[in-house]
Amino acid sequence: MNETLIVLDYACINTQNKYNNVNQTLEALSCFVEKGTTDYFTNDGQAREYIDQINFQEAEKELMKNIVKLRATKNVKGIRQILGTNKTLNSEDLTQEEAELIIFERLKNYSVETVASPFLEERGSIIKYLASSYISSRCFINNNFTTADLEKDYNTDLECNRIINKIDQYYNNQVEQIDNFTR
Repeated sequence: MNETLIVLDYACINTQNKYNNVNQTLEALSCFVEKGTTDYFTNDGQAREYIDQINFQEAEKELMKNIVKLRATKNVKGIRQILGTNKTLNSEDLTQEEAELIIFERLKNYSVETVASPFLEERGSIIKYLASSYISSRCFINNNFTTADLEKDYNTDLECNRIINKIDQYYNNQVEQIDNFTR
């Protein structure tokens, strides 16, 4: 497991344990990814200090990859998944599973920019769904799979592995562009 995931897991789990409120943890993670602020994470166990060590874009990248890993793990474990929806990310009655499918399909069929762009109309919704998916799949006990499954199962799914590589490449290019601009 990479350092960013360790830090994200630690900060989210400590915040959840402190406040015993998933909405607080969701808000903390969403605000961090959207604005780079760590104020909503708990100070307990130095969680806020740990989360300050990572870049919010690295966190966003891991949240996107988590959607793909979750899909792969469900495929490997034979867990039922929806295959389609007519809804959009702005639909009022959108479920978490439908949002995960829409985001996955965008990452699969289009550029990562269709999820990552700060100029998207539904940017706030995307971040909330990414954060919610991450928290529900990694920070709570799940009898169907473990975080270790999330970290290994996507390697057995060629399509998901390709999407993970696509996300990594996108963010590597972003970092490279910033580095070139600041020179």
